[in-house]
Amino acid sequence: MIKNTIALVPSIQLELDLCRALRRIKTLEEEVMRLQALVAPGKSCIRAVQGTQVFRISLLDILYFRAESNYTRIVLKTGKAILTSRTLKSWAEEVGPLGFLRCHKSYLVRADEIKAINKKEQCLMLQSGEFLPVSRGCRKAVFDPSMWGCKELSERAFPKPGYTVRKLTKTADLPAYTFGS
Repeated sequence: MIKNTIALVPSIQLELDLCRALRRIKTLEEEVMRLQALVAPGKSCIRAVQGTQVFRISLLDILYFRAESNYTRIVLKTGKAILTSRTLKSWAEEVGPLGFLRCHKSYLVRADEIKAINKKEQCLMLQSGEFLPVSRGCRKAVFDPSMWGCKELSERAFPKPGYTVRKLTKTADLPAYTFGS
């Protein structure tokens, strides 16, 4: 019994080392992406003006944009928020094609940051643990995985229903809809 316990200790240590190594690899990959974005041609940063300060923000550092009347608050991964005097619509036109998704009238979220989707409560859960609402007008774009390229998330979040809804012709003795397989 003691011999078996001793044999398990190195395997547990190996698992911990492997988890640490995988976390380090992910961190390094993000850093490589950040550096490539700085060097690569094309849009990798945005310029945001807050009062008299001008910020150069990497797109990889942004969690989401939140509208506040004619202003927009840019929320970063670090928890810092920058208030700009541009509308969310103008930001959506600029960064929409670069991997950002409009999930609500007041929110523009980076698609890579979506961790889970809750269809019942109509909200998104981000990698940071924050929840963002999903409006009725934006449901199609948010809930359609082909719109933002995350097939595995949608299959996990939206299992196929076990029933279908069929419309019947209206008659006096039949209900308008019925459930069946």
